[in-house]
Amino acid sequence: MIILKRIMLICCVPFIVMLSCSGPTNDDSNIVDNTNFEAQEVISYGFVVTTQSYLSVNTGNGNIEIVGVADTDSVLITAEKIVKSESVEDAEAHLDDLSISIDGQANDIYVLATPPIQSEGRYYGVKFTMYVPEYLEISAVNVNKDIRVEDIKNTVSVSNTNGGIDLDRISGSVYVTLVNGTVASRVYLPADGKINMDVTDGSAILYLPTTTSAELTAYTTNGVINVNQLDFTEIIIDSEISFMGNLGNARGTIYLEVLNGNITIFGF
Repeated sequence: MIILKRIMLICCVPFIVMLSCSGPTNDDSNIVDNTNFEAQEVISYGFVVTTQSYLSVNTGNGNIEIVGVADTDSVLITAEKIVKSESVEDAEAHLDDLSISIDGQANDIYVLATPPIQSEGRYYGVKFTMYVPEYLEISAVNVNKDIRVEDIKNTVSVSNTNGGIDLDRISGSVYVTLVNGTVASRVYLPADGKINMDVTDGSAILYLPTTTSAELTAYTTNGVINVNQLDFTEIIIDSEISFMGNLGNARGTIYLEVLNGNITIFGF
C-alpha cells in the first residue's frame, strides 16, 4: 500500500527553501523489521531564472531526470519523497525525516536531498524530475539509481556510484564519473569542447556526429574497445584495449577510460 501527498510551491529568485521537520532519534525501539510498505510525498516547485546560469542537483537514493527546454527561463522541479518501512503509518510518519533544500543564489541554483543520519532500517529516497532552460550548466550527483539529462546546450557534469547514466542530445562539454553501471551518451561536441568519462565497473557508450573535431583517446583494462562509423584523419593506436585517433581538425578532446568493461563509440 502506498500513501501519496502533494505540495505545490511557487516563488521568485533569489530564494532558499528548506523542507523538513522531525529528525532521527537514537531509540533502538524505532528500528523497523522490514521495508514492505511505502509512503510518498510529491513536492512541485517553480520559479523563473534571472541571473542564474548553473544548476546543481545532489541526492542519495532516487532517480534524477533533467530535461532542457528551449525558449524559456522557467524551472519546474518535482521532488518525490519515498519512505519504505514496516507499516504505511510508520513510513508516512517519517516522510519529514527527508530534507529537501532549494537554494537560489546570484549565479547558481543548488538542489539537495538529505536523509536522516540514522535510517533505523527504513528506506529513504528522493526522485527528482526537472524541466529547465536548455542554456543552464548542469551538475548532477547520485549514489543509487539513475541519472538522465537531455537537451542541454551547455556543460554537463554527472557523478554516480551505483546506477546508470543517460545523456541524450547534449550540446556542450561532458564530464562523467561512474563507479558501477553503464553510461550511454549522445553528444554534439562544440569546438574546443571536452568529453571525459571515467568508469570503474561497467561500460561506456558514446554517440558522436561524424562531423566531430576532436582528439579521441580510449582505454580499458579488462574489456574491449569498438569504434564504428567514424572517419579518422589519423589513427595513432588501435588495439583491443586502447585507441587513439584524430577526428577532423582535432580541436576538441575526448577521453574515455573503463577499468572493467567495454567502450563502444558510434558515429551518426
